[in-house]
Amino acid sequence: MNKLINIILLPFKIIYFIIILPFKMISFIIKVILNALSFIWNKFLSLFKFSLSFKISFFYLLTIGFTLFIMIATILFGFKFYLNNSIPLTIKHDNDAIITFLDNNSEIEINELKMYLSDNNKIEISKNNIKIFNTTPKRIMNLPSHTNLDFLNLNTLMTEKNIYYKNYSITISPYLFNYLLISNALLIFLIVISAFALVIIIVIGNIINKKMFEPIKTMSNSAKKITGNNLKERINVSNSYDELKDLGETFNEMMDRIEISYQKQKQFVNDASHELRTPIAVIQGYSNMLYRWGKKDEKILDESITAIREESENMKTLVNSLLFLARTDKNENKLIKTNFLINDLLEDLTKENKVIDSKHNFKMEIEENLIIQADRNLLKQALRIFIQNSIKYTKDNGTITLKSYSRDNNIIVDISDTGIGIPKDDLSKIFDRFYRTDQSRTREMGGTGLGLSIAKSIIALHDGKIKIRSKVNVGTDIRLILPYK
Repeated sequence: MNKLINIILLPFKIIYFIIILPFKMISFIIKVILNALSFIWNKFLSLFKFSLSFKISFFYLLTIGFTLFIMIATILFGFKFYLNNSIPLTIKHDNDAIITFLDNNSEIEINELKMYLSDNNKIEISKNNIKIFNTTPKRIMNLPSHTNLDFLNLNTLMTEKNIYYKNYSITISPYLFNYLLISNALLIFLIVISAFALVIIIVIGNIINKKMFEPIKTMSNSAKKITGNNLKERINVSNSYDELKDLGETFNEMMDRIEISYQKQKQFVNDASHELRTPIAVIQGYSNMLYRWGKKDEKILDESITAIREESENMKTLVNSLLFLARTDKNENKLIKTNFLINDLLEDLTKENKVIDSKHNFKMEIEENLIIQADRNLLKQALRIFIQNSIKYTKDNGTITLKSYSRDNNIIVDISDTGIGIPKDDLSKIFDRFYRTDQSRTREMGGTGLGLSIAKSIIALHDGKIKIRSKVNVGTDIRLILPYK
């Protein structure tokens, strides 16, 4: 039974092993080859898209390869041009030599005639259809005339020259065996040298690329190490002397600015938290006191309500100041510009301060008809901040002077006082947020420490500039330079 089944299945097995199995193997091999080609192609596209070093190496190799191809083609076709011009000359030389020899001799002496002939041609001489002279080796005679000798197609040069002279039939054709050897050797030599040159170029180019792009790799690694707690990472450019050194130095300068900005932001958050912590603590303290004892004690009740109102107002002022600065940082503050006399604004501020402050002397020196185009409310707020700052740091009976005049298409506003002045080391910091030159007097003198920062932002919004001169125990002069209408 099993034998019968095997006999029946035998044709199918034969078909499987002869047709189906080879087909599967071929399909598998093709699939493997296609997957390999797909992998190589995708890898190439990935490197070409994301690797600058690979792009440079690829185009450099492409350029060198194309140059070598042009060079090889030029040399080989130059060799063929040489053959095209030299072979007819050798044929003419042998033709002239044979005719001259026949003119001087009645019979052909083979050894003597060979002395006058070149080694580059195949020569056959017959007399009365009988071959009497032959310089062609057997190996050349057996070459089929239609054989494509090499890629230069040298067989096209085998143009025979048949001559009939004094009963002699003379056949001269190029002896191409030497040319064939030279051309093939030249082709192989050029291909080997080119391949060797390309390998060397790839190896050396890869080394040079790695060396050239090392600063970029270092920069990338340094950037990966940067975190909020690690902003001191820098690139070492001491051994670089090319354009990448400039890139590295630019990166380091950028990191310096980021670190300074981050530290300022961190300090700003800490200061804002500190400033908010005090009024919150006061409000919380009085709220607890009210909860425990103030419900029936009118004195505690009045004191608590007054303190809570004051601290709430301080918090409101602080929060508004922070919001203003935040909008300024995002360029969200919009100016509502109008044309008005700067003199009127200074007069309003002077009258306002004389009413609320009788302990200082206020003077005005203004130039008439100075029209400015600005946001009146914001500019008034900035001037008020500068004036209030002068009042805070000027002793009783001190003088605060406001001046306005025009110069070089600008309107100048000077706010000078006879106050305690600002130390030289603090002049560059007074516009920093929450910075105070005298921290011990903060709560006593009030303020949020944001006034000058806000004033500077307002002047900057008007494309203005601020210059400060100050001397300790002599006074301070703040000069605002604003564009004329």
